[in-house]
Amino acid sequence: MKVVLGSRRDRVFTNGLWLSDALIVNTGLGNDNVHVQSSQFGKLKIDTGGGSDSMLIDSTTVDRRSRIFAGWGNDTVTLRDSTFGRKAILEGGMDDDTLHLLGVNLFNKGLEEDFEQVLEP
Repeated sequence: MKVVLGSRRDRVFTNGLWLSDALIVNTGLGNDNVHVQSSQFGKLKIDTGGGSDSMLIDSTTVDRRSRIFAGWGNDTVTLRDSTFGRKAILEGGMDDDTLHLLGVNLFNKGLEEDFEQVLEP
């Protein structure tokens, strides 16, 4: 499933979505919010483009590749109680970006990130 949005403030919310293939989200420019909860995907790719964006991946399983790109702007990405079957690649992009790791997140093949701040409880 591919979701492509415009250049304003966009909001994407999934709850209980199950896809054997990929969820691809591209929100474009704007201060966007992406919330993925209690879902399962074969692959996950999120690109929020420019703007001060926030993402929450909560109680979600990704069986294969995961790539999250926050673009430019002061972005916040939060992972809570989620499982990543292959390497998770999380890119904060330019400016001051924060990655929150809450609860128990499993990275079966590792985590690659480039955020200015990584906060864990």
